[in-house]
Amino acid sequence: MFQPVRTIAIFAVVSLLAAGASARPNTIGIGEIHEGMRGYGLTVFSGVRIDTFQVEVLAVLRNQSGPADAIVARVSGGPLSETGVAQGMSGSPVYLDGRLAGAVAWTSTFSKSPIAGITPIESMLEIPSRPMTPPPPDRYAFSERGAPRSSLNAVPRLADAGALAGTEMMPIKTPVAVAGADARALAFLQNILEPYGMTVLQSAGGTIGSDSLRNARLEPGASLGVSLVRGDINVAGIGTVTWADSTTVIGFGHPMFSKGHVDLPMSLAYVHFLWPSQVVSYKVASQGPVVGALRQDRGSGIAGILNERPDMLPVEIKISGGPRPRVVHYEVVRDIDLSPQLVTFGVVASLSELEALGIPASVEMTQIIQIEGRAPVRRKNFFTDFGGLMLAAQAGAEPLDALARNPFAPVRIERVTYEISFRENIEAAFIKGLEIPRRVIRPGEPLIVRAIFQTYLGRQFEKTLSLPISSETPDGVYILRVGGADAAQRWTVARSPGRFIPDNLDHLIRLLNYEERNDNLTLEVVNRDIGMTVDDQELPSLPPSVFELLRSAVPGGRIGPILGTPLVRKQEPMGLYVLGSQEISVAVYRFARPR
Repeated sequence: MFQPVRTIAIFAVVSLLAAGASARPNTIGIGEIHEGMRGYGLTVFSGVRIDTFQVEVLAVLRNQSGPADAIVARVSGGPLSETGVAQGMSGSPVYLDGRLAGAVAWTSTFSKSPIAGITPIESMLEIPSRPMTPPPPDRYAFSERGAPRSSLNAVPRLADAGALAGTEMMPIKTPVAVAGADARALAFLQNILEPYGMTVLQSAGGTIGSDSLRNARLEPGASLGVSLVRGDINVAGIGTVTWADSTTVIGFGHPMFSKGHVDLPMSLAYVHFLWPSQVVSYKVASQGPVVGALRQDRGSGIAGILNERPDMLPVEIKISGGPRPRVVHYEVVRDIDLSPQLVTFGVVASLSELEALGIPASVEMTQIIQIEGRAPVRRKNFFTDFGGLMLAAQAGAEPLDALARNPFAPVRIERVTYEISFRENIEAAFIKGLEIPRRVIRPGEPLIVRAIFQTYLGRQFEKTLSLPISSETPDGVYILRVGGADAAQRWTVARSPGRFIPDNLDHLIRLLNYEERNDNLTLEVVNRDIGMTVDDQELPSLPPSVFELLRSAVPGGRIGPILGTPLVRKQEPMGLYVLGSQEISVAVYRFARPR
């Protein structure tokens, strides 16, 4: 059995904390460490009790690609002979000669002996010298108007960090404790977090209460949680505190997201047990209450400030359909990359709990994004398919991502709400054909259209519609187009591409509020003239000379050719997801036979 913290460890920790905010630990430099040195480390194997393990230095590696230097050591004691170095031990402080040497941060899979890579403490103590205040909201913005923010997403990821030179050691993956989600939702979240070197795990419960954490605090060797989602759904990365004083905490020994200046909730954590595995073992843990804010996420570790609480994004989901109505509340971190994905994960988890994912489903989803100081984004649409609920959930991420990455101005989303109604069946129809009783009509006469549909599983039906043709319509041959939402949006964008290139944030919000409904049938009659669109203004039926003049005079990206200007456009609600499109020629002739 492993032993409680030894007297020397207790003395070292108490001395550090008693020294106050200006204290720095008594450290041993990398130049003083050599092969054969022995010491001890601190970590939590169960509950909140800090236990010791033994450390023997095997080598000191210089000029690594990750940390500038690294220490390789054999660890032993407690359960480590059975489990090896476990996920969740990242940041476990290591003491040599009674002084703090660094943090456990690296390991290898399938190792026959528990070997750990240790990040030297010197580089970790430099992290809090960077700003420990909340990052500015415009830190991703470019000074040049219209520059795309997406290029700023090319940050180094932990999973790409590579091994310690000459070894097979990789940064220890961060175990992510999740409560309130089933296996399907966990798989969805794993796809989000895997690039950051994280392993998503089912937690033994939700947020741990005060009774279990009565004696817990963030001190060297204690479990450290970094919350990503809190509420009815909980997600937190679990690691270990390397060093702490009355205001500052450092840990992990490697980056969490490699995001630099951040603002993430820092919490206590409770370890239920250590799960042994032949591949890599891990701590099964749950997050506790928030006690501070993580402000720096750097190559040699993370650092946070105590007694501050980050600003979070609240989400509410109201679900009807299925066995019972459900309302879910949670909040996610504010981050250009993570927020849209974590909001969507919460939707997936909420629906998954109702066993609603992966089944034939038809979904009506309303999404409202409330934006500080701006008009809201309101979107309502219909989805259907095998896994139609997943399609709806993922569609909700698109406007969130567009707002987060907009190049115009910082955006603070105040709240995101969803109303989701679903039925367990597929409600879709494919446009199979068109019939027009009269292919030649007179100006002012209605155009009668008979659309032929085939539903999922083969039922065929027809719908007769009437399009008004103006009495001023010139004689000629026109094109009748009939299609679902994808086709209708494609026609609109082709006619006016400049309209869909936002000039400012308010324009972007207006565009996000535009969405063709999937259960509408769109009909339009267009001419065959060639024209041009400049920005969002259509210039139809241009003479060839004018067309060429405009094309050479107007900057690219704001101009485009158009083939066909609508004479009439109509949308018909179908109550079904409409797929496909059809078109047919029709003539308007003033001397045509009357009806």
